[in-house]
Amino acid sequence: MITLPTSNSWWIFDDARMKYRRIPRDMNPSAFVLNEDWENYCDLEIDADNSAFTLFLNAEKTRIMRGYIDVENHEGDYEPNIAYNKA
Repeated sequence: MITLPTSNSWWIFDDARMKYRRIPRDMNPSAFVLNEDWENYCDLEIDADNSAFTLFLNAEKTRIMRGYIDVENHEGDYEPNIAYNKA
């Protein structure tokens, strides 16, 4: 699992199943979820400096979502190397 914070959301990626979900930042990212809570994706690229990520929703890489990792003003709920933590 890869968990990334943005200004108002947690993005959780199950890289083994190629699925993701997004929840509000004030929710617990480890909380129980249903299978229906997950969406498919094709690729995830995390910038080398862990400042942003790009989520590709299709194999042609024409449907994308971009997020900026936000650790400012959120002390205690993010570890700087969380992008590479695997469950």
